[in-house]
Amino acid sequence: ALSDVLLTLATTAFFWMVLSATARSSGGIAERLAREAAGFSYTLYLVNMPALYCLAGFLLHDTPWRPSLVNVLAALPLLLSIIVYAWIVARATEFHLIPVRRWVEARLSRLSIW
Repeated sequence: ALSDVLLTLATTAFFWMVLSATARSSGGIAERLAREAAGFSYTLYLVNMPALYCLAGFLLHDTPWRPSLVNVLAALPLLLSIIVYAWIVARATEFHLIPVRRWVEARLSRLSIW
């Protein structure tokens, strides 16, 4: 359909612009926020779906969720809660990967496996 072609062209143009950017970032709040969010993105990916399925089963039962302004506004606190939960899990796990990786690599190098 025409809408699919237009979406494909717009997405291609967007990625071309983003990937061809050569200017250095200003280091503003948007960059800091993006870097912080990227720091726990994998944990967010891992925890959001199970949390959403559990919450949906508990809150909605067999009723399908219908997007509306009221429902979206009601879901925002849940979304923020899941993001905070993912950040807490990441603080306990994902944020410690570099020291753990160095520790494992040091042990493996002693064994002449690495």
